[in-house]
Amino acid sequence: MSVQSKPIDQIIKNTGVKFSSHDLRRTFMTIAETKCGLPMTVIKTLVNHVTDSDETMGYIRHDEPTIRESLDKIESYIAKQIKPDSQNVSQFKATSL
Repeated sequence: MSVQSKPIDQIIKNTGVKFSSHDLRRTFMTIAETKCGLPMTVIKTLVNHVTDSDETMGYIRHDEPTIRESLDKIESYIAKQIKPDSQNVSQFKATSL
C-alpha cells in the first residue's frame, strides 16, 4: 500500500513530532480496542485487514450501520482528547495530494 507522505511531512516539519502512517494505523486500532471496546472483527474491517486467514472470522461480515457506529465511537473519543485552545492542536492548510 502506498501512502502519500506530503501531509505527514508537513506535520512533522511544523510540529517536530516524527511519526509514520503505520504509527497512525496502530494508534487508530489501539483506540478502537482499548478505549472504545470494539471487537477485533470490526477493527480488522475498519483498517481493511484480511480476515479470511482466520477461518471463523472470515464468516463474519459487518453492515454499514455497524461500521458507521464504530467509526463514530472512535471519532468521539479522539475529539474529546482535543482541546482547541491548547497547545496539543496545530492548524494546517489543506493541500492537494
